[in-house]
Amino acid sequence: MERKHEKYQRLLDFCKSLPPTPTAVAHPCDESSLRGAVEAAQLGLIAPILVGPRARIEALAKQHGIDLANIPIVDAPYSEASAAKAVELVREGKAEALMKGSLHTDELMGAVVRRETGLRTARRVSHCFVMDVPSYAETLIVTDAAVNIAPTLEDKVHIIQNAIDLAHAMRFPEVRVAILSAMETVNPKVPSTIEAAALCKMADRGQITGALLDGPLALDNAISLESVKIKKIDSPVAGRANVLVVPDLEAGNMLAKSLSFLAGADAAGIVLGARVPDHPDEPRRLGDDAARLLRHCGAGRARASGSGQQGQSPEGARHGRRNRRTERGLVELQVLAVRRQRARHRARRARAGGGVVHISALSLPRMGLALPSTRSRGVTVSHWGTPARSITSSRFLRQRLTEHRLVGVGHRVVHGGPEYAQPVRVDASVLAALEKYVPLAPLHQPHNLAPIRALLERLPQLPQIACFDTAFHRGQPPVAQAFALPKAITERGVIRYGFHGLSYEYVAGVMPEYDSRAAAGKVVVLHLGNGSSMCAIAGGRSVASTMGFTAADGLPMGTRCGNLDPGVVLYLMDELKMDARAIEKLIYQQSGLLGVSGISSDMRTLEASNEPGAKAAIDLYVYRIGRELGSLAAALGGLDAIVFTAGIGENSR
Repeated sequence: MERKHEKYQRLLDFCKSLPPTPTAVAHPCDESSLRGAVEAAQLGLIAPILVGPRARIEALAKQHGIDLANIPIVDAPYSEASAAKAVELVREGKAEALMKGSLHTDELMGAVVRRETGLRTARRVSHCFVMDVPSYAETLIVTDAAVNIAPTLEDKVHIIQNAIDLAHAMRFPEVRVAILSAMETVNPKVPSTIEAAALCKMADRGQITGALLDGPLALDNAISLESVKIKKIDSPVAGRANVLVVPDLEAGNMLAKSLSFLAGADAAGIVLGARVPDHPDEPRRLGDDAARLLRHCGAGRARASGSGQQGQSPEGARHGRRNRRTERGLVELQVLAVRRQRARHRARRARAGGGVVHISALSLPRMGLALPSTRSRGVTVSHWGTPARSITSSRFLRQRLTEHRLVGVGHRVVHGGPEYAQPVRVDASVLAALEKYVPLAPLHQPHNLAPIRALLERLPQLPQIACFDTAFHRGQPPVAQAFALPKAITERGVIRYGFHGLSYEYVAGVMPEYDSRAAAGKVVVLHLGNGSSMCAIAGGRSVASTMGFTAADGLPMGTRCGNLDPGVVLYLMDELKMDARAIEKLIYQQSGLLGVSGISSDMRTLEASNEPGAKAAIDLYVYRIGRELGSLAAALGGLDAIVFTAGIGENSR
């Protein structure tokens, strides 16, 4: 059996002969990403340009003893600005490659695919894992396990060609592509087998070039010569594949992680298909740059494994990245803290766009908690993607609050039910009451409550304040909250709650700074993001909302269906024999923009796509917004202003 890391080492050795690639490193604001970029530079792999908040990067380097001598830093105030600036450097020809730092993958990819200022080409963007599996004779490329969720036949042409180009850049002597399915024969009932056969014929016709293709092949047929012999398959690819093309993201992600965790494989990831403007009028094909970048990825992976850490591909977390296994509770946590030094900062309410926890210093006096006379804006101690129990450990908090004293923690909680119409100090009884609403917000409530529970266990005397997304809507007229159901049911709490209340409350609070007349009048606010809703507000108070009993109601969303005739649910049960859990998964995870388009839940991806499904999803989304706008205007009895907020509302063109 080949020694672990040997294939990666061969790649690294090869790359020593190549000149370093000028590389824009977007937002390297944690130790891992900053040290990785610097070490890659020291090895001659890249010539990094660090893009991010200069003071933060320099402080981080000083803290961890990282030498930034002769490494340029381009100042950018926050993660999204870092991504945009890094892409701009590539467009200007000052960098030839992008490297992800500690920002979320969506932020970097959003800048890459942006229509006017990004790096899009006619080639579809895709992801490849390059894997060193100790028990397999060759380096394996697995694609696509990270970017394209449910690729079409046309998408797979691009995915395969990207992988072939990468294999040639890595100097594969012969590129052998296995198109995977559950079986090695074409079966009309299994669509991936039909697509595999079509892709092979497209290669025969020159529509895919540079490799031998075969498919459909089951995984054992693709990598095991013994299996090929048993099945009597005659193929130059079967049993010897070095590129594995998976049917969809789910299959690819499971395959890559199985190889990593069960077979001890090393994995390096790279995104392909974007433009590097070496020649302004034509996209440059992936070349030696890919090998150098993969060398950096491989070196980092080997270093982690060699130091005894549990190796895995780091998955992006909002404003941060952690190379560790995560627990169920993934949270973004901010704390209200007090500087030990004197500071004269006004405490203000914190908004967390994609996280699950909010801090509001304003809520503490309402809870009977005295604010210290000297207070700061607070500090962020953790990020989306960090395990709940990790962030609540005494050691973790001490490390991140070196200049602060923890006096309280505030949480965004999606569902407060009919009991909680304002912030509340949480104890065990309140936590138990909030757990009743997990079935009404299964995507959010469990993760909202996980850090509360952990802090109650570790620091029971620490004040914890829960602020609720439903609270802002509790003042709606009773008729706006009612369902036409028997009283015996509605009295059990089956009413229209409304959600995104913290967002709407914030908008209502700051509107007078922009338009005092509109703020005092009749306004519809559109909170448009992966979760989308609309709210009618009169004089700063909620009058009606598109969301109702659960956060799946109202507008179509990223993966949620929005308003649905109850008869459809009965049909799914009676005719399709779907049980409650299957219907829940359909409604919350498989519908909305993703379900209609068959491409993605991300509006940026859909806006960049020419697929009919993408247009259909956008058209339905816009139509439903227009229809709900009329309904909310009717509830208000007029309309003075419209406000857009959240990711789509603020950024979509």
